[in-house]
Amino acid sequence: MVQQRRAELAGAAHVELVSGVVQLRPEDAMVEAMLRGWRAQQAARGLRDDDTIGPRERLIRRFLAFTNEYPVVVVAGAHG
Repeated sequence: MVQQRRAELAGAAHVELVSGVVQLRPEDAMVEAMLRGWRAQQAARGLRDDDTIGPRERLIRRFLAFTNEYPVVVVAGAHG
């Protein structure tokens, strides 16, 4: 039987978040993990931090501050 190794993809959730750890502010932890993962994915594509990644992340952070909301808000009982 051949065992396949799982490739560690840049920005994968299992790399960014530690399983079994209870976060004091889970929404903030998720947003930070999403941004770290996004940053890692862009860096893996060869994009430069000072030219591309940094300005994009600052834009997202400004948008989050402006909306004062998390990217994903789950409401119990809501159906689309």
